[in-house]
Amino acid sequence: MFEAVKYGLRNLMRFDGRDTRQTFWLYVLFLYLVSFLVSILFAVPMVVQAALIGIRSAQQSGADDAAVQTAIMTSVGSMMKPMLYIGLGSGIGFLVLLAASLVRRLHDSNLSGWFGLVPAGFQALSLIQLPLQMDRVSTAMSRVEAHTGQSVTMTTQWPGAILGWAPLIALVLVASRRSTPGPNRYGQEPASS
Repeated sequence: MFEAVKYGLRNLMRFDGRDTRQTFWLYVLFLYLVSFLVSILFAVPMVVQAALIGIRSAQQSGADDAAVQTAIMTSVGSMMKPMLYIGLGSGIGFLVLLAASLVRRLHDSNLSGWFGLVPAGFQALSLIQLPLQMDRVSTAMSRVEAHTGQSVTMTTQWPGAILGWAPLIALVLVASRRSTPGPNRYGQEPASS
């Protein structure tokens, strides 16, 4: 795996040639793990801090359980904008780090690198809709009913969730094709990792 990661990072701006499936998918796995860890490292402390602020403010005012829950949800909802920017940065970084490797992988299956625009387009759409999605989540979190302790149902979130998975599905579909045996129009068959 480390060789595939080193190869991917060394060739960030090389859009010619071919990558094997194994090299490509090990590199993608590394990128997803790094993206996940970065998200966790930022999101967990932010949410915990927001929850603690909400708990303290509600307890200091001597509020009941429903008011404490409302204060927590409002405080956590206020962290949505910073989390949005972290998500956008992570998504853009992922696209940049993946672009050349995806093009080389497509070349290995004798496809033009332009087919890489399919998952990239889905990723761009997913990133564009992220602020709208976060606004809806933030609004729903701030509308917690104080007396019943029930939150507003977020039934309108499923299109954004589906759009969030579309880049991964498109990536799997275009990058899982078999390699072209021997040389093709993009170069010699790459050595196996």
